[in-house]
Amino acid sequence: MTVPTLQQQRAQILKEMASIDHMIRGHISTQTYRVKRHGQVILQGPYHVLQRHQDGRNQCQRIRDQELDLISSQVLAYKRYMELVERFAALTEQISWKEQPETVKKSSTASGSLFPQNGGVPEPDLGPRPGTLCRLRSRVVGGRQSRRSQPLRGAAQ
Repeated sequence: MTVPTLQQQRAQILKEMASIDHMIRGHISTQTYRVKRHGQVILQGPYHVLQRHQDGRNQCQRIRDQELDLISSQVLAYKRYMELVERFAALTEQISWKEQPETVKKSSTASGSLFPQNGGVPEPDLGPRPGTLCRLRSRVVGGRQSRRSQPLRGAAQ
């Protein structure tokens, strides 16, 4: 593609991003609880919960049935916004490479790429080495209740 075509696509993305008036970060899941009362198992719920990571912590907020459609659409709007951001970044990078002089585009590596094989990124940590100990934390929330959490269909993950 030519640079003007890429710039037109970027302008279209910015226009669509500007048209998003409301959005909420996170995802919506459905929870049900099984409670044992008088020898019978009672199923409580479903409850809808908005879950998101904020200020370094996981935040959960129950959503009333009346609010579910509105909040679900706003969660989906945020998902669409992030897709547009990724596409915008990819187009901008493509334009940047097309506008580079040929001397910069040429590579001196054996692989023919501008960067080393691993992209100049350090190798990933593959976990604990033999002889080291790991301690896993677990926390039971909700007493004797059994909790099941399932993503709501159609909501952003």
